[in-house]
Amino acid sequence: MKTLRRLALSRADGGRVASALRQLGKWQPDVPLGVAAISYAVGPAIIAALEDDLTSRVAFLVSIGGYHDMTAAIRFITTGAFRPMGGSREFRREPNSYGRWAFLQANAGRLDNADDARLLQELARRRGRDSSADITALTTALGPQGRAVLAVVDNRDPDAVAALLAALPENVRREIDGLNLVFYDLSKLLGHLILVHGQGDPLVPHSESQSLAASASGARVSLFLMDDIGHVEFNAVSLSNAWTMWRAIVTLLGERN
Repeated sequence: MKTLRRLALSRADGGRVASALRQLGKWQPDVPLGVAAISYAVGPAIIAALEDDLTSRVAFLVSIGGYHDMTAAIRFITTGAFRPMGGSREFRREPNSYGRWAFLQANAGRLDNADDARLLQELARRRGRDSSADITALTTALGPQGRAVLAVVDNRDPDAVAALLAALPENVRREIDGLNLVFYDLSKLLGHLILVHGQGDPLVPHSESQSLAASASGARVSLFLMDDIGHVEFNAVSLSNAWTMWRAIVTLLGERN
């Protein structure tokens, strides 16, 4: 799905998932519902499962490479900083260039200023193809809205992220907040939450699945952390992670009953 590839999901997608679950429930009224989502699509999936009429119907939810705190996720995309739960220190990785430019392109379309939106989308396309592409003319032509969004992407200081997000145009902030699961009561989730995450994930740190697990106090939670499986590609199965992956598969298959 193109919106997922561009990280261009919105709060409205949660409503679409909820509608699909309700329709499925009408077709199969006696069968418990389940939903699976990957990466940033986990947000809308969980938002849907939190609907009052669905919390008791959704028997399980599978999250692969998902997130909990949108601010922390953006902080990782742009600066590479993250802190595993229970850890005594913060870790840093080289930020993934795809994540930065995908974030820029996704949020460009949410600007009121059409010129800034066009400039940011072109900037993201150029840098997405060539990380050393000259974008001077594009950045010089940007107005205040465009500069505010670009400032988030260009930033490498983890401590500056919160202030830069607060300075974003209202439409962009509203969309980000609408997908930020920190603002939702995840204790309302009542089914089985199956979380799978690679500890070397280049786009969403595994600490986000740890945070999800800790926040879903009303659910039965199974958390599976693996090494070297990419983001959601599972393209590096090895002896070291095969057993954990098998356990995750068996756990999911157990929901067939």
